[in-house]
Amino acid sequence: MMDKNTSEQCRRTREDFLPTGIQDVVLTDGKSVEECLEWKNVLERLAEYEDLEEQGKLLKLPCAVGDTVYRFYTVNDETKIYEHRLTTLTNIVNITEAGEIGKTVFLTQKEAEAALKELQTLENWKGDEDENRRT
Repeated sequence: MMDKNTSEQCRRTREDFLPTGIQDVVLTDGKSVEECLEWKNVLERLAEYEDLEEQGKLLKLPCAVGDTVYRFYTVNDETKIYEHRLTTLTNIVNITEAGEIGKTVFLTQKEAEAALKELQTLENWKGDEDENRRT
């Protein structure tokens, strides 16, 4: 059985967190105190995330630990794409902070292949231009 304080807390929670108009629907919809308290917890967690975001402490990462990214590596003047599995959060933070995503690190193989093709086209164009200067 719920005590009067719990019931009052639940009522206040609904009034505090739900926009006007929705309150009446929820209150007359026969929701249980447990459901109300569950929503209270969800909304408190959302508020905490919003606070962290406002403080600049919430990061939205482009990928997750365990994902595979595709990197450019140049060996002996040949640039190739290699798969790299992100095994730690530090890996993700490092490539994100370095601004490598979309430049030398790609989230899909298709993106990497398109970027490499563009890079090779640019290198071929520069090579042709350098050769024309010599003649």
